[in-house]
Amino acid sequence: MHLETIDFYNQNAEELTARYLRADRSELQRILRQWIPLGGSVLEIGCGCGLDAVFMASIADKVTATDASDEMLHQAKRIIEKHGMSHSILFKRAVFPLEPENPLLKEQFDVIVCIATLMHIPDNELFDFAYQIRSMLKNQGIFICSFPADGGQSHDDQRLYVDREPAEISLLFERLRFHLLKNEKSQDGLGRAINWTTSIFCSGGD
Repeated sequence: MHLETIDFYNQNAEELTARYLRADRSELQRILRQWIPLGGSVLEIGCGCGLDAVFMASIADKVTATDASDEMLHQAKRIIEKHGMSHSILFKRAVFPLEPENPLLKEQFDVIVCIATLMHIPDNELFDFAYQIRSMLKNQGIFICSFPADGGQSHDDQRLYVDREPAEISLLFERLRFHLLKNEKSQDGLGRAINWTTSIFCSGGD
C-alpha cells in the first residue's frame, strides 16, 4: 500500500473519524446484510473508524477488522468499545498486500469486505492483493469491494487515488476464478460529488 496514504490517515485519524461518523451508511448496510451469512466469518480490509465492523459483527460470529494505520485502528477500537462490541471484533494492523509470513494468509473467511480501499492500492500491487484475497476466501466465499465509479474522488491530498473502471476490476478477479454476482451503484454517504460502485464476487473452485 502507498506509504504516504498510510501517513495521511495516521496524521488525520481523529478528524477523519469525526467525518466518517456523519456518513449515511444505510445503502452499504443493506448490501452487507444481503451478502454476509448469519454466523459467518468476515475479514474487513481498511476498517477506518470501525462502524462497519460494528454492523457486520451484528450478523457474523467473527469479524477481523484490519487497517494499515495505527491511529485509525486506535479510533476504531474507541468507537467499538463505545458500542460494547469489543468482544466480537478482532483488530489487526495489516498492510495489503500482506508480507508472505503474515499469519492472516493462513486463515479462511466466508466474506472479505474492502470498502473505499481499492483506490489506495498501487497498480503494481493490485494483482498480489487480489491473489491474497482469493487465498483467504473459502470456496464459494463472497468478496465485496467498493470504489469510485467515475473518477470523482478528490485528489487534493497526498493519498493515492487510482481511478479504476468496474470492468477492469471484474476482469482482474475473473482471472482468479471469481464470478461477478452483482454491481451496485450508489451515491456518496457524505454527500460528496462521488458515485460509488460496489462489486460483489463469489470465489470459485480450483
